[in-house]
Amino acid sequence: MMTKTVLLSPSPSQRRAFGPLKPHAASTQAQIVAALPHAGKTTLWISVSPRMTAKLLKSLTWPRARLGRALLLSKPTSETMVTLAECFERIAVVEVTLPQEELAEALASKNRADLFVGGLVDHSSEMVTLLRGNLETLAVPFSAFPTSGDGIIPNFDDFAVTDCGQTVCFGEYEAASDAILDEYSPEYRQRRLKERRAAERSRKMLAKKPPVAAHKLGTV
Repeated sequence: MMTKTVLLSPSPSQRRAFGPLKPHAASTQAQIVAALPHAGKTTLWISVSPRMTAKLLKSLTWPRARLGRALLLSKPTSETMVTLAECFERIAVVEVTLPQEELAEALASKNRADLFVGGLVDHSSEMVTLLRGNLETLAVPFSAFPTSGDGIIPNFDDFAVTDCGQTVCFGEYEAASDAILDEYSPEYRQRRLKERRAAERSRKMLAKKPPVAAHKLGTV
């Protein structure tokens, strides 16, 4: 049976936090080696530290097939990133994420693609790169976050994601994830448009149905 999630962590509390994903937990090279035959292209590997990421790489045999996707909760060296690129279809590195319990809930959600689980702020380019729950990224300019109607200015030095991925915060400034996706993700807009049209067609079909005739009871 294929393992959907492998959590590389020696911490019991972290294993409990990621419980919604029902992960296979591994902290030693022997445990990682044992997990490898059960991993595939859809497996999500979550590494909590560079030390655990290094253990994973030391456990591999080369050449090898891609392992799936990797979520690294601590930034590895650039050299390690080059090696990881040979192992995974997609790699996400974030140091600012949801609290681990909320992160696990968002990653396990059916609508995880519509939730932000973390991201990075680049002041030099004035861009925010947001990580979605399906590990795809969305680049958004600082200009997407104008001063709010009540005068709150975004503080890009204080970035966070909250509400299980439904809200992006810059200090006291808050922006809804769905509003950001609607503005900057064509795929999201098209999908929501199709959903609204399908819902509208269903309502029209129900409205056209004739009323059910009441049965009259005859007398003998």
